[in-house]
Amino acid sequence: MEPTIDLSFSTTSPLSSSTGWWNKDTVAVVTGANKGIGFALVKRFAEVGLTVVLTARDRERGERAVESLKEKGLHGVRFFPLDVSQPDSIKTFVSWFETQFGVLDILVNNAAVSFNDINQNSVEHAETVIKTNFFGSKILTESLLPFFRLSPSISRILNISSRLGSINKMRNPNIKSILQSKKLSVEQIEWVVNCFLEDVRGGTWESRGWPQVWTDYAVSKLALNAYARVLAGRYEGRGLSVNCFCPGFTQTAMTGGRGTHTADDAAQVGVRLALLPPEELPTGKFYIGEQSSKHYNQAISRVLEGFTVDLISLFNNTSLQFSACKMAGYNSLAPKTKNLIIAGGLSAFVFGVYFYTMKAVGGTDELQVAIDKFEEQKKQEAQANMAPKA
Repeated sequence: MEPTIDLSFSTTSPLSSSTGWWNKDTVAVVTGANKGIGFALVKRFAEVGLTVVLTARDRERGERAVESLKEKGLHGVRFFPLDVSQPDSIKTFVSWFETQFGVLDILVNNAAVSFNDINQNSVEHAETVIKTNFFGSKILTESLLPFFRLSPSISRILNISSRLGSINKMRNPNIKSILQSKKLSVEQIEWVVNCFLEDVRGGTWESRGWPQVWTDYAVSKLALNAYARVLAGRYEGRGLSVNCFCPGFTQTAMTGGRGTHTADDAAQVGVRLALLPPEELPTGKFYIGEQSSKHYNQAISRVLEGFTVDLISLFNNTSLQFSACKMAGYNSLAPKTKNLIIAGGLSAFVFGVYFYTMKAVGGTDELQVAIDKFEEQKKQEAQANMAPKA
């Protein structure tokens, strides 16, 4: 699921059941919805007139969330406890859903966990992360498939995902080849996930080419994206659309309250995707929330104010590298070689400015792999250029 569509959080045109394909009998299920993006999605669905099932692991928190919506006049929301990491909990929920509703129009797989802070990368809880984020969503989806209407209005599955789960984050060529195959199967996806867990248990995950940022979370989303692609192909033309949506760097508990936009902002876009007119609804797509230019302007301002010391340090470091080159015999090098070294140094400086800009907007993690490769490449080039010639 690599084809992507960029979206803007500035899209604010109103949704209305009077002009849309849905009504109060349209049923949506949102998992992990007692707070954050999930809660915001439920609220937005209810605001435009759908019947919504809010699920959460904790009964008390889930019921409290529903009550808070009722206080705002949103009475079309029901709650049922669901822990997607537990098959028995999924079975109980599906049984209740069949009795209470019997038909489903929209499923939003939002429930997910991560045990890393923003700048950490531990795989201590990899089993739980994979079990919840991938296997849980997969089992729930397959359990609910018989209830989708498969009507002309087209039922919808929307997986809340992440760019960390993009295929280009995978550095293992064999695994990458499997996941990119047009004949990819669910069994192969599960095999890939189990390979990752085996590498975690064996302590070899760092050297096996798995994603380098939030590794367990990234693998779980990589698998979820791949599963969505397989499912989209299976149901194409049969009344069911399957897509993934990356809400971007959102202010939630998972990000420690940091982010470029609120959960409500993300939900506005997510609900709009889920409610696209049937004739405009694609399948097998990966949507990415696009940040506004205003945010980047503010970020550049923060760079100038907050990262000046870092940039000065970077400049000084570049100067030191030139000095080191000179001591190593820079003056005796051919003009072409000198130019290559100068170009490399300037490129490093420009890339550094870009890095610190992205650091300000929360994109540091996304760039780290590229930065590491860039620095290693420049180091090797410098060593090769300064090596004595035979």
